[in-house]
Amino acid sequence: MDAVHAWFTIDAGEAVGIALSVVLLYGAVIALTRIFGLRSFSKLSAPDFAMTVAVGSILGSAIVTRSPTVLMGLAALTGLFAGQRAIASLRRRYDGLRRRIDNRPVLLVWEGSLLEENMRHTQISAADIRARLRQSNVQRLADVSAMVFETTGDFSVMHGQPAASIDPELLRGIADPSGRVIPDGSGGPGPATTRAPCAATRSLRRPHR
Repeated sequence: MDAVHAWFTIDAGEAVGIALSVVLLYGAVIALTRIFGLRSFSKLSAPDFAMTVAVGSILGSAIVTRSPTVLMGLAALTGLFAGQRAIASLRRRYDGLRRRIDNRPVLLVWEGSLLEENMRHTQISAADIRARLRQSNVQRLADVSAMVFETTGDFSVMHGQPAASIDPELLRGIADPSGRVIPDGSGGPGPATTRAPCAATRSLRRPHR
């Protein structure tokens, strides 16, 4: 019974320590964000997402436990922010590095059709897609020109205009399940492309029912 009681008690010294830890570490995160810029929590890439998760883990551990200490937490936070800044700079300069550390975005919907092969590859269900389309205020599936599963796990929905009107530059780098990439200037998958049909194109011809 004493062991159970210990889970729900806190003495004055511990309460003061937690309060000071919150002030110091929360203030440190704000200061580091100002120093290293808005990119710190942008979640534009896989390293950005990992950075966000790691910061939350460090804050939680350093605030409510004695180990790691507050100073250890501050050192870890500084290292994470500096490392994320370095990786972001290298990604911007070197496309090869960016391609190695980032997942490729994957097309899930094209011209109102669910691409089943792409969905299986990304473990996304039709119910997941419907939910995201509702959140994007889509009224009809037929109105969706394209839906892309981005590298960060977010969904981008293009609707209201025909797929043919999408600037090919916006589709550059989007991959099909085999890892092949929609070529520059192809205008996306579809029967009109002059290149060999990729998996996304084949699945487009078999609409989900």
